[in-house]
Amino acid sequence: MYEIKKISDLRFFASKGNATVILDVHPITRVKQKCSGTLKRDGIYIEEAAVVKGKRQIVRSRESLPRAFAHIQSIKLGRNLVAERKKGALNATPAGVYLLNKKQTIEKVYQKKEQKL
Repeated sequence: MYEIKKISDLRFFASKGNATVILDVHPITRVKQKCSGTLKRDGIYIEEAAVVKGKRQIVRSRESLPRAFAHIQSIKLGRNLVAERKKGALNATPAGVYLLNKKQTIEKVYQKKEQKL
């Protein structure tokens, strides 16, 4: 299995759009509870209900990727599971490995074109 160790892999999944993550620790209160959020290139956005000025509203909070990386339990791209944590390591599923390998081959092609120039 391909272990996801780099933040750039998370940013790649975020660039595909519609990526969601499940965290095992709430980022604001640091309480052990599962919460879900949207994966973007600059961090994980978590929406939750809160009371602001006496009114109940939806509040979005952002957690940086390096800080939240250890707490990610799974990553979904649309309805496809692309990564999940097993035995302490964040491993890519076959769908995630396919996307990451495709990214690496595209990067190699661009490197070869730059060397020719």
